Amino acid sequence: MFCIFNDNKIYMTSKEAQKLGRTKTLKATAIVWSVLIFLFLFGQTKGHLINGNWEFISSGVIINFLILLIVLFGLTYYFGGYAGIEIIIEKKNAFNLTLKYATLIALAISVYGISFALIKESTPSTNVSVNRLIVSFFALFFKNAFFLFIIWLWSTNKMKSVSKII
Repeated sequence: MFCIFNDNKIYMTSKEAQKLGRTKTLKATAIVWSVLIFLFLFGQTKGHLINGNWEFISSGVIINFLILLIVLFGLTYYFGGYAGIEIIIEKKNAFNLTLKYATLIALAISVYGISFALIKESTPSTNVSVNRLIVSFFALFFKNAFFLFIIWLWSTNKMKSVSKII
């Protein structure tokens, strides 16, 4: 993974930094979202995990939930590579990168969530309130941004600790 040269300094290629960044961010995302999903399902089912989860799976929500996870992990994989290069090789500020990438991913998830809600509720018999959609968008955005900020802060600090070695 690392290349040691004659001057006893450790160097890392951009491909290795990209791979390390993706690994750190994907692991952090998987751990935090697994805990959050378990807590959400436990809270929604009021302690009856098997019966409540069966209702969750049998409803149509699971397809949109899987699409949401694909978007989340896809963007995390994509931006994690850039973060690895920027933190390990270019020595950029990890906190600024955390803000940038957590905001971008939260924005993408929120746009998907609101567009799904708009499509689901826009039937001829219902009037979709723009004000309610805006409030829902910002609520969804800030909830996602909070948890994504924790995830990215954790993973970028792990990348930063690797960059101190190099």
